[in-house]
Amino acid sequence: MTNDGIPRAPRGLSKPSQRMWQELHREYELTPDLSLLLRTALEAYDRMIQCEKELGDNLLVVDPSGRRRSNPLIEAAKTYRSQFMQAWRLLGVGSEPAKEVGRPPRGY
Repeated sequence: MTNDGIPRAPRGLSKPSQRMWQELHREYELTPDLSLLLRTALEAYDRMIQCEKELGDNLLVVDPSGRRRSNPLIEAAKTYRSQFMQAWRLLGVGSEPAKEVGRPPRGY
């Protein structure tokens, strides 16, 4: 715990993810389960960013038999993005309540 009662960010998170950890714990009262979900989201985010940096413009690679194929980092980045988005949605961070569907009432 930090002096302001916020749990320390888990080791291994990037600086931006550490800041996000602090901001979300400051803004929301996260239960231990939600803290674990936040950690999972931020770890997936960091891995996604790492894959995208390593990938750069190298969308194709040459396999041992000399054939060109998609860089495996593309699939890894997609997987980490999906994991991040799924955890983020479950956290409900920044989501607004659904608006009513249909016509507005008379006189609206």
